[in-house]
Amino acid sequence: MSKKLIENISYLSVLHIFNNALPLLVIPYLINILDEELYGVIILSQSLITYFLTLTDFGFTLSSTRDISIYRNDKNKVREIVSSVYIIKLFLFFLSLIIFLILLYFFPKFNEYSEVYLLTFMGVLGQILFPIWFFQGIENMKYITIINVITKVVFTLLIFLVVQEKGDYLYVPLFYSLGFLVSGIWAFYILIFKYGIKFVKVSKVTLIHTLNDSFYFFLSRLSSIGYSNTNTFMIGIMLPISYVTYYYLADKIVNAVSKIFLPVQQALYPYLVNIFSKKIFKRSTLIMFVIAIFAAIMISFFSDLLSLLLLKKEVEIFIHILNILVIIIPISLLYTSLGAPLLLAKGFVKEFNRSIIYGFILHLILIGILYFLSIQFKLISDVILYCFCVFIILSKFSVLVIRTYYVHQKQLFKEIL
Repeated sequence: MSKKLIENISYLSVLHIFNNALPLLVIPYLINILDEELYGVIILSQSLITYFLTLTDFGFTLSSTRDISIYRNDKNKVREIVSSVYIIKLFLFFLSLIIFLILLYFFPKFNEYSEVYLLTFMGVLGQILFPIWFFQGIENMKYITIINVITKVVFTLLIFLVVQEKGDYLYVPLFYSLGFLVSGIWAFYILIFKYGIKFVKVSKVTLIHTLNDSFYFFLSRLSSIGYSNTNTFMIGIMLPISYVTYYYLADKIVNAVSKIFLPVQQALYPYLVNIFSKKIFKRSTLIMFVIAIFAAIMISFFSDLLSLLLLKKEVEIFIHILNILVIIIPISLLYTSLGAPLLLAKGFVKEFNRSIIYGFILHLILIGILYFLSIQFKLISDVILYCFCVFIILSKFSVLVIRTYYVHQKQLFKEIL
């Protein structure tokens, strides 16, 4: 591996450790202060806002990372890419704001805690400003890591210092959004003044091309995030709000472990776009898969202890769903390894995106059937929750099957085995 690749993997690893460790530190504290139901409201608000974060990102994290990586030495082209992305993001922000306000006004479930949702939505603006796709494209993960770690640590500490009783709950979404805003402004400043990026006039043709080029990435990203997020959102709609907390916490643990491998895959993607190495791909995937299997076994073995640490008691429903969801860890590792580091790096963009989209469509169909059955037969809450867990496993496994088929169809196995 090159020195630059190892450096980027190291920076992203640090970032993901903080991204996943800090929430696991603060969640037990907030559940204890706010109780499971009020904390469930905060999680439901973040679940809703995630859709707007995804809409305003519009897949640029992948498409623009690729474009910046390819044209990094062409200053004029880079300026055009950056200008196009920010113009589109600004338009999508105002579109998101309109949709959000309509939902807030017409749906009592959201209207009851409108302040929580409004404060959480502020984070969308910060996400728009943060050019993560630029830093990934030039393979400089240092700024992404430094900015995010500092802001997350500061605002996490503020939660411990300020949120002392149940009546302080509004500070939680406030600090959540301020973290996005401060990091976004900071990163935008570096983009303009450190790298000398200037905005240029962009033609309508270029904007339309940028939108079209990123559209399937957006659908893929929406689908990818949609698995867990849609589960959290629909559990909040269909079940007692405390179930949102239990599912979110179990899902957070599984995702935290799954994302351990993300720094390697994120760093490999721009590297393999330029120089594909069978040895690097094969060795990294094999090592990560062994670690994934071991991690899943350990989480299942210590699930009772995790319940005591995070919820201060052994919550049977939480332990059960955690033991179900750990199956996702090795499945997720395999299908993500076949994704950006292989299919995307080899130029099979449609195949990469379709696999995620088809899996998500299956997930939505299964949830739709569950929603119908829950109304017709009045299914008990625990059964519905277990079904959500099984459905997400089936859906993600379908992504792995579809990507394996594409790798076989495009005769890529001979390049990685």
